[in-house]
Amino acid sequence: MEIYKPSNVVPTSGYVWCLLTALVTGGVVGGTISLIGTFFYLIILFPLGMGVLGAGATQLAIKSGKVRNPRSALVFGVLTGASIYGSMHLIDYVRFQRQVANEFREFYAAELEREIAQNERTEEQVLRDATESLLLEQTGQTGFLGYLKYFAQQGMSLSSGGSGGLPVGGVFMWVYWGLELGVVLGISGLGGLGAAREPFNEKKNEWYGTPTRVGNVPDEVSQQFIELLDKDNYADAGKLVTLSESISVPSIEVYLHQASDDWMDDSILDLSNTSFGRNQEIQRERFLLGSLTRAQWQKFDRAIER
Repeated sequence: MEIYKPSNVVPTSGYVWCLLTALVTGGVVGGTISLIGTFFYLIILFPLGMGVLGAGATQLAIKSGKVRNPRSALVFGVLTGASIYGSMHLIDYVRFQRQVANEFREFYAAELEREIAQNERTEEQVLRDATESLLLEQTGQTGFLGYLKYFAQQGMSLSSGGSGGLPVGGVFMWVYWGLELGVVLGISGLGGLGAAREPFNEKKNEWYGTPTRVGNVPDEVSQQFIELLDKDNYADAGKLVTLSESISVPSIEVYLHQASDDWMDDSILDLSNTSFGRNQEIQRERFLLGSLTRAQWQKFDRAIER
């Protein structure tokens, strides 16, 4: 049996889909988290949520753009995660600028009017320079980096619930940001990687789609089953597959990916080991994707006892 490997193709449409998705998802998700963060910020749920949303958006882009290169998909996922996290902080920065500008208007109205009149400058220019001067005075840096330094100096309260929390600031704030960024990039990137590894029918130029469950192989004969497949002995391998609707643990779950409209086309055999998770839920861990010709699949299928 030939082991299935992605073709590593990235069509032009794939780049377009992934880049646009990164930009749009970053703005929407990052903006939403920034808005919610003005009221409260949950240190565990929010980074995980950003990563999961980034992974979901990347997977959609990978599927729509027909990206079959796992490394590129990983990069696209990381880019989407960075866009989300970066957008959140950038929007926070814009909100900070507006907040400082409003405070200047409230407490330094006379000085503001005098500066505008004497130097023939707009209010926007004066307020922008005043904000940058504040950041330079407090952190020695202007712009977005100055804002991050200022925010790190001020610190924040990290909470896993809706109230209270652990105050964090200074160097620890940068460390925390780094950990958050790693979580977001990791989850989003792995989402893209997994999507690109899914079976793709190069002849039809389409994804195989949802696989059909064939049955399972009992644990006591699982090693024999793998050895028979290695020897291309599909008839004897098929005899070891049971058609029980229930999933036994441990065992090998057998699934089949087929073309959407051509039963004569090649199929992909999808094998996973089963185990129990922390909460005793059944988990599947894929360990093999193998390409079968129609003749090979017929030998395998006919041998399964029904």
